[in-house]
Amino acid sequence: MFDIGFSELMLVGVMGLIILGPERLPKAARTLGLMVGRVRNTISGFQLQIEQEVANQEIIEKLKDPTSALLSDDEFSAMKDSVPANNNTGQRLKNSNRERSR
Repeated sequence: MFDIGFSELMLVGVMGLIILGPERLPKAARTLGLMVGRVRNTISGFQLQIEQEVANQEIIEKLKDPTSALLSDDEFSAMKDSVPANNNTGQRLKNSNRERSR
């Protein structure tokens, strides 16, 4: 993220040791680590919220578009082909019931 190499990290460590001293450097490093962790958690929380809002917005757009809920051409033709077969079966059942009642 910051593209810091080993030499730069050592330079920061030596400067921190000189400025803070050996007594306060561990506490400062711990505090800095906690702050970095909190910032990362906050950023990841923001990213999650943004992703959820984008997903919600996509769903809303799909619901606003009435044609998105319609069947595709393949699905429609498959259903259309199956309907006459169902009607034919229904007609056969009606005929058989009439024959039984006679």
